[in-house]
Amino acid sequence: MATTHEYSFCTICGMQLEENDFRDFRFGPSYWNHSMWLSSAMVISGPYWPTYHAGPVSLDVPDEFVTRRLAIAKYRSTELTVIPNGEAVTPQVEESPDDDNISFGIHVACDAIATCVIETSPTARIRSIGDLWVTLERRCTKTDQDQPFFFQSFLPNIPENNPTEPHKLGLSRYYVPPECFEEDPPPGWWNHDPLLVPDLTAKLLSNLEQVDASSSPFAANFASLPPEVRDMIDPLVLRVPVNIECNYRMPQAYWKEIFFQIPFLWDLDKEVIASKLSTDLAGKEWNWEKITRQVLSPPKVAALSEDEISHEPWDYKEVGLLVPDGLTNRRRIWQICEDMYPNDVGMVHDTHATAPSPDDDIGIIALDDEVSSDELEYQDHEFGMLMTT
Repeated sequence: MATTHEYSFCTICGMQLEENDFRDFRFGPSYWNHSMWLSSAMVISGPYWPTYHAGPVSLDVPDEFVTRRLAIAKYRSTELTVIPNGEAVTPQVEESPDDDNISFGIHVACDAIATCVIETSPTARIRSIGDLWVTLERRCTKTDQDQPFFFQSFLPNIPENNPTEPHKLGLSRYYVPPECFEEDPPPGWWNHDPLLVPDLTAKLLSNLEQVDASSSPFAANFASLPPEVRDMIDPLVLRVPVNIECNYRMPQAYWKEIFFQIPFLWDLDKEVIASKLSTDLAGKEWNWEKITRQVLSPPKVAALSEDEISHEPWDYKEVGLLVPDGLTNRRRIWQICEDMYPNDVGMVHDTHATAPSPDDDIGIIALDDEVSSDELEYQDHEFGMLMTT
């Protein structure tokens, strides 16, 4: 279930927001390593409906109500520093009961991938930054309702059920082993930059195999369909779960078109592709069906290992693909975003909930000229006893 520590989490992908003190600018602006993305943070802020208030009238939040600002995480701190103005922000903590907004921490890379999902995914159910915000806000509010963390940063629970099933919340569909949510997460592909993936095209296409040219009557009939009909079928393949097993019923040229429409392969190198496809196939053809099915294969929940202590993470190797770790991580974050929809955790407010009144007696008194220091000391003692009993 939800976990809390003395640092901030990305409320999109679940990984830590790391301090960027390891950057060594002696290497110049081109210096890069695969885990640097973890320290590129943002603060996303928007309207907030705490558990003690009535819920939102509508889940439609205009994009202009949501702000995103670059930030820097601190070592062993839940606080983020907004740049360039230096404002200190503590994610998931409301500044006051009267504040209608709250902030969360996210990675710059996760924001970029979420935006790409919103704009290009044929299956996404978040279609605006407002939708993304409501999803994150409802997840955090629901987690805080179920497991109050009292001013500590926490990783929100997310759905583990299908949309038609009763709500079941947890952390498994961040698609990494739960050990990753500990203070010192283990190394793995989940630490690799999902945006900048070196040699992506060459390494991905190294999995492209040759196959005998198809003589299937079905493939021939499919190829003879009018272009407008085939154009209607193409998007459907990207909208439904694709089995990993090939049936070779449709032409490889069709699968090639589908491959180059996969939305999370936005940065393929055209020159590398042209070089690969210039190879003489000697009567064979490229098996675009197999590689397309492999790439579209979704991540899986980390399985408990045989020792029943640790977990075995999903990896593209399970479907026979050898790809850069950054692409595996990109696929994970892409799936997390495609899984989202506003209030996917089923957050329900108490219909009689209202904000606490300033006059409510909760052991704290107002500071005014008539209060003596002895009274203040007594009230502080009483409040301390209240919080420890």
